[in-house]
Amino acid sequence: MKIIATLALVFSAIPALAGTTSSSATGPLDITKSSVADDLEAFYGERYGDKIIQNLVPSRAKGDDYNDFKFFHFYPWQGDLYFYFYASAGFTFDSVVLEYSDGATFDGNTAIEDWHLEGEEGTPTATIEDTFGKMQVFYKCKIADFYEENEGSYHRIFLKTVNGYTSNDPTMSFRRACQDAELLWEDGSEGEDLVYRYYKDDYIVIDDAAYYQQWIPTKYNGADQRYPTEMNEINWLFFSWSGTSIDGKYELGSLKEVTLDYQYLTYEATATVKMDTWGASAMVPVYTGTYDHPELFTRALTGATCDSVVMGNEQRILRQTVITPQTRTIDQITDEAQWWQFWLNSHRVTYTYNTIQSLDANVVRTIGDDDTRNFFQDYVGQYKYAIMMKQDLRYIVNYHTYNSWGMESATITSEAHEITSARMTRLTFNSEFGDVSLNAMMHEVTLTGIFKTTGTLVEIENKTTATIRNILKWALIGLGTVLGIALIARLAVWIIKASKKR
Repeated sequence: MKIIATLALVFSAIPALAGTTSSSATGPLDITKSSVADDLEAFYGERYGDKIIQNLVPSRAKGDDYNDFKFFHFYPWQGDLYFYFYASAGFTFDSVVLEYSDGATFDGNTAIEDWHLEGEEGTPTATIEDTFGKMQVFYKCKIADFYEENEGSYHRIFLKTVNGYTSNDPTMSFRRACQDAELLWEDGSEGEDLVYRYYKDDYIVIDDAAYYQQWIPTKYNGADQRYPTEMNEINWLFFSWSGTSIDGKYELGSLKEVTLDYQYLTYEATATVKMDTWGASAMVPVYTGTYDHPELFTRALTGATCDSVVMGNEQRILRQTVITPQTRTIDQITDEAQWWQFWLNSHRVTYTYNTIQSLDANVVRTIGDDDTRNFFQDYVGQYKYAIMMKQDLRYIVNYHTYNSWGMESATITSEAHEITSARMTRLTFNSEFGDVSLNAMMHEVTLTGIFKTTGTLVEIENKTTATIRNILKWALIGLGTVLGIALIARLAVWIIKASKKR
């Protein structure tokens, strides 16, 4: 299709759209299967900026109309009209409606638009094809059968507003006006779609992925190690691929580097619990739920009833990181016995892992930690690699105990973290011809599940405890000796008296 008129500011940065771009789907890689982030990079090219999607977040300081909204692009394809925008609405849209004109007549020098307004019969509701992010979201949407494609035919859309809604609350809506969002195009002969043309010589299609968070307790409230007050969070992305642009040319070797875009959520979970016994603050662990699933925490409590879990102080930040093969080790004292707990020792936890972990069966067998090895073995054959996206610390920020009507209660606040959207953007492998880097064609993944490991626990004899033990040991030995001598003397006196009576 020929682009006759463009979005005044956007299309000037997308020279790849010029010319003929209409054809059937091209294998596993085309506009109907690609992600919103894949498409935005293809549209913006170098302006995308080192494959960092947050470069496209709008800002009035950069000359955008809004800080919380930006309309990026229309893309007509085989009768369907795709469009892309960013919205920070405080919620994720379930539906999107456009107010637009698809034609105009002229009354002298004045154009009279043929408006299709929200709520009018025949105004189409777009389908949301793909998103990246939560609350602060990049959207890829489609209006199916927007136009009838015939070579040489002209079509037009002039956008007035974008309206977003959520089914969770009908009163929540988001409406933004669009300026200069106009596209006029001519249907052309068949060709390659823009996404395939941009990536066809440099891609790897990620067809299956999952995100698991691993918890490793690194601090307990006491040497009995019953209630963790701190845990390491290790975020793992499992993935495999179905095809690459180099298929049939040469073989990929081991994975050497991963570029990852993700949205990082930091939040505080405040739990209010009522205890069946005294000592509430010492019997409630750090928060062991997720942002969307507090029931994981309430189910884990023993001897307590959780009234509520309230999330607060949420912060979501778009980030990018580069992951390379490294070996990391956690080595930490998890608890210290108090001076009066002479019968207890402290403990040290050690745990070692690889940031890029091959899921080849022979490699997984060599993982030293039993819990981790057993978990990874369940995914051998389904995924090819697991990469460590980010490591962080979950811990108790503060707690408060109180007594109400004879029932002890506690309010405990924990800081926790999750990756709410993750997608790899580039993978580098070694090969027989040297390193090869490929664009990762991938949709975002969100938290799939949790698994917990204990690492290697080593009991450490505390010097103070050992001293007290030795003192008590020799004191007991001395006391036993004195009592023994006294008993023998007493027994001798009794024998002598008994013999005299005879």
